Amino acid sequence: MHTSRVVVIAICLLLISDVVYGARKKVPPKDGCLGGKNGRRRMIDGQTVNSRFPCQQWYCSKGSVTVTNCTTERPNLPCMNPMPGKFPTCCQYFYLC
Repeated sequence: MHTSRVVVIAICLLLISDVVYGARKKVPPKDGCLGGKNGRRRMIDGQTVNSRFPCQQWYCSKGSVTVTNCTTERPNLPCMNPMPGKFPTCCQYFYLC
């Protein structure tokens, strides 16, 4: 009986700390933004980040993030692969089978 209480208390403490830590990470930085794939990348005002996965550009301005996606569509051909690298290079495709 005593062991089960200890286990339950430990699980509760773990869950509480996870909730508190997760909430703290979502607080936007002062004079900046939270951007990126999961909204956890801290950016300063005026910062531009080029990403590969996903192939996007993020720009932080006055607390909001502007996301720029590729404007070219993936070619409807077999064996077309995105170029390695960050945005905008990953918007281009090459043939490789």
